[in-house]
Amino acid sequence: MAKFGSPLNGSLYITQTYHTNTTNTAIDISALAGKPVYAIASGKVPYRSANHGSYCIQNVDNSDMKVYYVHTYKWVSANTYVKKGDIICYIAPASLNGGYPTHLHLGLQRGLYIMNYFDKSIVFKAGFKWGSIHNLNIRNAWFNGGSVLNLSLFKDLNYESNSMKIGDKVIFTGQMNIRSGAGTGFTDTGDILIGAVGTVHDGSRTSQNEQFGKGKNDSYTWWDIYFNKKSGWVADTGRMKVTTKKVTNINASPVVVAPPQPPVIPPEQLECQKKIEDLSKEIDVLKTNLGKQSEVLLDLKTENDELRNNLKTEMAGRKESDDEVIEYMRMNEDLAIENNKLDDDLGDLQFKFDKFKQEGQTNFIKKIKDWVSESVEKILSQILNK
Repeated sequence: MAKFGSPLNGSLYITQTYHTNTTNTAIDISALAGKPVYAIASGKVPYRSANHGSYCIQNVDNSDMKVYYVHTYKWVSANTYVKKGDIICYIAPASLNGGYPTHLHLGLQRGLYIMNYFDKSIVFKAGFKWGSIHNLNIRNAWFNGGSVLNLSLFKDLNYESNSMKIGDKVIFTGQMNIRSGAGTGFTDTGDILIGAVGTVHDGSRTSQNEQFGKGKNDSYTWWDIYFNKKSGWVADTGRMKVTTKKVTNINASPVVVAPPQPPVIPPEQLECQKKIEDLSKEIDVLKTNLGKQSEVLLDLKTENDELRNNLKTEMAGRKESDDEVIEYMRMNEDLAIENNKLDDDLGDLQFKFDKFKQEGQTNFIKKIKDWVSESVEKILSQILNK
């Protein structure tokens, strides 16, 4: 986290708690004239003025903050870039600082409170207010009546601006609480551990405590963060940074993705099984074709029977000559022979089909087709030639 450093060497004696003028909110720190003042952050110094108590302003890198170093002089040149810890100016004597006892008035633009951004390792002590023996008000307000600063009165914030937006992934640099709503009054639903990565789903949003009857609004900015199987609102205390890392669980453990299951492959079909299946299909086709050929033969047999009957009827109705009778008898015998042959052919066809089916020959379909075709063609030819 980016924290402000100390503006002076040694312990910092606070002689006045937060007070506000027209441009900034500041604290007063005891200091002797001529002492160097160190930049509490890195940034350019765009403005200096010997008026209004004699001061300079520093713009803080990666932030929209402005630091006011008031009751100072001998500043760096205008628009000079100063690194954190470098000398930026000196404590001005009373003759140059507007007539005040020598001290450093140090603050941020109005609405921001500088104590929330200091490195907590800096030693702060209760100082003496000008013209008084001892500043009991300071001790009671910030030091619990003693000499040790009550750090619980101040937030632990990062002064760098967080430019995250909805859709960004953020990594946590410090442990944080995740809540059911945007505000400290909402239920704490878990701890976000260092290294956890989540996705910004909604925000930024100010506290909603008062809106939902959860007490007074706090001063945090809140973001709705989604982790793996967990989501909630998190206060922006400077412990989130935009990252490209993958989303994790709330405890910073990686998301375990189950490996894809291989497709179920049926066991390889044996060659003989495949042939049997193919043969079964061919038999079904053959049955259909054989049925059609059988219908043709039956129709031919029926037609032959009708011809014989018609011939008998016709010959019985008229007187024939001996030659006609002989011819009739011959034709009748030929038709009887042909009819018997058709019966034999049908029986032979069924016999061969059954035989080929039992043998299981892969080429029996072709044989049956050829034989049926040949038989039908032969029969038709015989009938037509009569």
